Amino acid sequence: MDDGVIFAAVIAAAGSVVSSLFNAYMVYKSQYKPAIERIKHEKESAEYNKLSDIKNKNSKYRDPLINAAYDLQCRIYKIYHHDIILKSVINNDKREVDYLRYNTVYTICQFFAWREIIRVEIGYLYNNDDLTRLQISTRLDDIYSVWQKEEFGPKLRVFSGEQRAIGEKMSRGTNEGLKCIGYAEFRDIADSGAIPFISDMIADVVTISKADTSCINRLVCMHNHLVELLCLLDQSSKRIDITKLSKLESVPS
Repeated sequence: MDDGVIFAAVIAAAGSVVSSLFNAYMVYKSQYKPAIERIKHEKESAEYNKLSDIKNKNSKYRDPLINAAYDLQCRIYKIYHHDIILKSVINNDKREVDYLRYNTVYTICQFFAWREIIRVEIGYLYNNDDLTRLQISTRLDDIYSVWQKEEFGPKLRVFSGEQRAIGEKMSRGTNEGLKCIGYAEFRDIADSGAIPFISDMIADVVTISKADTSCINRLVCMHNHLVELLCLLDQSSKRIDITKLSKLESVPS
């Protein structure tokens, strides 16, 4: 066969291959690539929406937890430094004694409620910094643990399941999700048995004094973990001035 004919055949075959490849590329570009890009975009959009939803819920529940933690550490601080409950008992001020008894238990239960609401609604508090998120989770676990520690004696000892049960009963479903009941509703039902496991707390609170070193040291340990938690939750002091928070020292036995 003439070399020229062979060469022409090779060129024709090569041209056919190139044409086929070009046609395949054009089909990919016009049909498959847009589909792939669309799937990629939908996936990224779904991930973004999921993350955005987590962040919105995080913001929704972070502030109430900050408020609950702040209220509880404030009450412990006043008990520690001013013995406010013992003084009201000594002064025989029944109205003040009742208020301090029930309001103190409410601040404890309020914290249990928001901790449980967060567990149910979002699982954990999201944070861009994985280390901070882990530290927040660790502080919450520490607080969870202090309430049930045997070394601090039987007074104000609340087991983990009891903490969750109290949190559940202190929560109410609303159109905006779960929320903690207010003090007025708590006061109405506190003695009815509607909130389990708080009768002992109500009885214990009125006997708290710095002379009861085991119980007061439970509160000291709790207070210090709450301060650490608040410093993690509100690092920029948007809600509270964390520079004014201070830890307490344990009372010697």
